[in-house]
Amino acid sequence: RLRQELTDNMTSEISEVFIRDLCVSYGYSQESVRAVIQQFLPRADDFLSSAFMELSVGGTATALDFERAVCSLFEDGLHFQTKHTGQLTRRGKKGGYADGFAIALDQKHCALIDSKATSTYALPATDYFTMAGNYARNYKELSSDPNVDLEFVIYVAGGFSRKINEQLSKFHGETKIPAAAISAFELLALTKSKPEQSFQIRIR
Repeated sequence: RLRQELTDNMTSEISEVFIRDLCVSYGYSQESVRAVIQQFLPRADDFLSSAFMELSVGGTATALDFERAVCSLFEDGLHFQTKHTGQLTRRGKKGGYADGFAIALDQKHCALIDSKATSTYALPATDYFTMAGNYARNYKELSSDPNVDLEFVIYVAGGFSRKINEQLSKFHGETKIPAAAISAFELLALTKSKPEQSFQIRIR
């Protein structure tokens, strides 16, 4: 359960809710639970990095956990207000939403995140047209502010094929929406440095 808690939130900070849940489940005092957890925390960052990289190339078996972990990194590491939206459905409508919806600090701009648990992602035609014709058109349904602007879409994967830049350029040219890709390793490196909020403007 500690492993799942760490990977779900991609942080070594353990919530009070999790500690209370363990106390109820196993009948130990909070002091005892904290003492056990404390033994693992010095190695937590290394564990998180390793676990995240494994999720990023695990295919369908790890896809959902990878989506959640990526959203957590955008939230806690890059200061976006992020929702995991990949499993939501549109009520009475066809289509769905990108894996993540991220609102910038200025509350005026947002981004769509699609996470792919593979080492050779190439933005194939099906994903290309799903983003262009579905996710990018429906994003305002995820926001309480109908005036929020879609600033960019970004793909996160364990790795990419050589075609990815060509596909991203094509997407930008046809939709006028900037598109980017970042590897799991690069995203980890960005968030590990614990950047200040002002850093968000530089990466947008």
